[in-house]
Amino acid sequence: MKSILIVGAGRLGKGFIGETFDNAGWKISFLDKNEEVVENLKQSKAYHVTVHREDRIDQHEVKGFEVFGCSTDYPCMEAVLSADVIALVIYPEDFADAANYLGPCLAKRALLNPTKDLDILCLTNKNYLMPGIETCFLNALGTDAAKAWFKEHVALRDTIIRRGTDAQSNAALQVRTTAVLSLLIQSPLLVGLDDVEWMEPCDNLELLKDIKVFIVNGPHVTAAFAGYLKGYRTINEVRADPECAALVKAVHGEAYEGILREYPITKTDLDRLSVFPVAKGEMEDQIYRVAYDPIRKLGRNDRLTGMAMICLKNDIDPVAIIQSIANGFAYTNPQDPMAVKLQEEIKEQGIRYCIMKYCGLENNHSLVSRIETCYDKIINDLQIQPKQ
Repeated sequence: MKSILIVGAGRLGKGFIGETFDNAGWKISFLDKNEEVVENLKQSKAYHVTVHREDRIDQHEVKGFEVFGCSTDYPCMEAVLSADVIALVIYPEDFADAANYLGPCLAKRALLNPTKDLDILCLTNKNYLMPGIETCFLNALGTDAAKAWFKEHVALRDTIIRRGTDAQSNAALQVRTTAVLSLLIQSPLLVGLDDVEWMEPCDNLELLKDIKVFIVNGPHVTAAFAGYLKGYRTINEVRADPECAALVKAVHGEAYEGILREYPITKTDLDRLSVFPVAKGEMEDQIYRVAYDPIRKLGRNDRLTGMAMICLKNDIDPVAIIQSIANGFAYTNPQDPMAVKLQEEIKEQGIRYCIMKYCGLENNHSLVSRIETCYDKIINDLQIQPKQ
């Protein structure tokens, strides 16, 4: 039996990777640093996934897995030694810690099981992380022999996530997911995944990932920011609001045209990448999850600011994207630590300073004043705490 170690037992780890590989008959193990996540899985010994496919809704109980915390005695050691695949289903800022923790286990595998190949899949929407992640793993391995083994027998691969997965929290045992498009995986792989549904090796992944973040995640976070400002809790509510829906459509339109002008991709291939078939039933999609960490999502090369820059480069006025960026700076959710940090800095330093800092723009860039103007209007309309 093939086995997978899933690092990160949150929504996506359980609801997508765990459910999918369990369906394929693989042995499943989870590793997570969150004690609540680990204890919930240990005590329940199972979790439930509602899977919204195109033609049906499946109810799947996943059980028979192992789960490990990140203690210094490496309880996951045997799982690492025997794994065919390790999936890192974590936030970008956690990859270095994951590599450092797994390093001693992989070094031992290089000694005890040196001929067995391994695929390590990195599931994150952020692009251009792979060289840094590889460096983290190599540094954590220690010896030159272990590093040489890693380069020959480990395929460290990026992915493109096209799966909505939600739950009340990362520790929740009731998970909902849509299953309509595959996970695109950077090729080539060392371990065959032909027996696993929704796994699709893919060329030109770095290019496609840039495009996907702009055309899919940009409009998605636009819906989240706009919906939060109207008091909604879910993306489902946002879709039913004509004003919000119009903004999302406009952001998509600007991104679509900008991508076609900037990248070597046809309309057919762009639609194949980004148009999601409609799943049966309506899965609740929480604004909190989609908007989480606005600082990262407002970044210079990320889904909104990055796309706005591409539009300007290609003579497209990103009016709607600018509005969405401003909405992001007005995202004040007290449950989101990065939103709290952003709002505190706006109060201390002013909105213009924060636009320059977090969007990576010079003071004289035209986007800065335009975002600031939109933000001022939001503040006045909502009558919330004004900027400096």
